[in-house]
Amino acid sequence: MKNALTIFTFVLFALSPPAQAKYNQVSYQAVTLLEAPKPDNVLRYSDSELQFIEHWQSPSQNKRNVVFVHGGCWLSAYDIAHSRAVTGAIRDEGFEVFSIEYRRAGDPDGGWPNSLTDINSAVTYLSEQGYIEPQNTVIMGHSAGGHLAILSAIAKPKLFNAIVGLAAITDIKKYAKGSNGCQRATTSFMQGTPEEKPQDYQEANPVDNEIPINTWLMYADRDTIVPDTHASAVKQERRVLIKDGGHFDFVHPNTVAFEQMMLLLNTLY
Repeated sequence: MKNALTIFTFVLFALSPPAQAKYNQVSYQAVTLLEAPKPDNVLRYSDSELQFIEHWQSPSQNKRNVVFVHGGCWLSAYDIAHSRAVTGAIRDEGFEVFSIEYRRAGDPDGGWPNSLTDINSAVTYLSEQGYIEPQNTVIMGHSAGGHLAILSAIAKPKLFNAIVGLAAITDIKKYAKGSNGCQRATTSFMQGTPEEKPQDYQEANPVDNEIPINTWLMYADRDTIVPDTHASAVKQERRVLIKDGGHFDFVHPNTVAFEQMMLLLNTLY
């Protein structure tokens, strides 16, 4: 394991912005305007046209895998396309990337629990087909994708060396009571409120389940979509705070958050 940064277990810490980083608090529009490379190939893990994995092959001889789950409020309106710039950039840093598309709220059979079922099916496929091995694989997800990545790691903890949540939603019960657009989308994803579907929310709530100890939570202190309180809600995990950062910084390769994310990834192998 490399020593690019000092790791403090169970402690919240902030990383100093690197000198070469360009941006903080980028907008979603800025992310969608990025020129994104195409994946090297596409893998199908089930029958729906939405059940596929974009495979970004690493130029490096070192086998280091990242399984990526994109966000977008669990909604069909936000597909895998907006994450291609960041997954391509992770590949260019020497990692093999497997980015999962999945059925979301608004898609046929999308929403809870099938969105999570898709993630679990995809990682099972990657494991059984020999694309990933536990000792060299990190699962990473952004926002709602971070929520699903953590739940998948709870269900399949032996498949991953580490879990990284990027502005991940860790308390879906509290999130459903919020007023921003993504928070309001929670009841569409869950097909009801916490009061109407208490058992479903219990199963879908990372903080109500045993989150693996090898989970890292990266959060930005100026995130208006997923407040950084979602990091402190998970008391036993490792945390990285991005100062003066925003929600979409994690999926834009020219930001402080991206460089800190790569610094963290390089310590996990």
